[in-house]
Amino acid sequence: MLSRTLKLVLQVFIVAVIIMLPTTPSYAEVVTVEAEGTYLVGDGLNENINIAKELARRDALRNASERAGVYVQSYSVTSNNVLTKDEVTVVSANILQIINQECFPTVEGKNIKFVYRIKANIDVSNLNSQIERVLSNKEVLRKNVVLEQRISSLEKENASLKNSYNNASNESQKNLYQKLILENENNIANTFRYTERLPKCEMAIGGITFGRTLNYVKQIYGEPNKITHFAGDGVKVINYYYGNNLRVVGRVFARWSKETGYYSPIAEGDYPVTGVIITDGSLTMPCGIKVGDSYLKVVEKFGIGAKYVPYKHEDRTGYSYLLRATLEEMHFQVDKNGIICEMGTSTDF
Repeated sequence: MLSRTLKLVLQVFIVAVIIMLPTTPSYAEVVTVEAEGTYLVGDGLNENINIAKELARRDALRNASERAGVYVQSYSVTSNNVLTKDEVTVVSANILQIINQECFPTVEGKNIKFVYRIKANIDVSNLNSQIERVLSNKEVLRKNVVLEQRISSLEKENASLKNSYNNASNESQKNLYQKLILENENNIANTFRYTERLPKCEMAIGGITFGRTLNYVKQIYGEPNKITHFAGDGVKVINYYYGNNLRVVGRVFARWSKETGYYSPIAEGDYPVTGVIITDGSLTMPCGIKVGDSYLKVVEKFGIGAKYVPYKHEDRTGYSYLLRATLEEMHFQVDKNGIICEMGTSTDF
């Protein structure tokens, strides 16, 4: 048995150790969060199913962002980074790296309810740099806040109109509210086109992501069949062509002088990848989407992109997904049958 004196010494030692333990929160490198969102389709209403799925997805993302916000707020306190509520919201949404998502319909009474589930990782090891990135893009932050407020307002309007539809006393009133609901859905769809829904972790083709070097590309895919160079407008650009269907773009900023022309100290093999374009189905995005798939696969996972007319391909429809904070973009060109015939990534940085 321990002597009474030794017991007292041990008790004092234990108390001292407890007092000396750090009081600031510690973080794992990556935290996984799961969230669920729902949207109820009104009985008798001719609602847009894609919009219904989008709203369920938005609800899930909002719930996931709230969980991410706990880490952002806590980290901002311990790092003396004072953030506004809007800044916390934007950072929280941007640090989510979605690794799995699914959407499915269920029946609730006489109505159909879409359930959207999201599983995402949060890399908390570099939160400080992510916070600084958001703070350095005040205009981007302002636009995100305006869009968020716009969508929230339209969602409230949608709920109010559906309630009025359900309480309408005659068919004429129902038809009127049905028309107003469809107009509201169009406004929501147009606003969604300006929001960021395709996460950065999916902006990759065949494992080639932004920031990888041209040397990395050669290590994976070998020597290109053709290489072209361009210098001008303050940049130097190298294009690697692999056959007729894959092009990888590397770019660096360059200075110009009469003696050297455009010059960069960066070796060509170390040029960062700033774009990938593919026109066949040999390589895929991380989620498995590839050229030859229906664009509906993209819509189901990421919603509808911002529509545009592709240069020199007026017979196609283009859809773009932009990360405004980093100006990184992914595009899809779709033929008249709704099949992806080209997809690519690009950035202005």
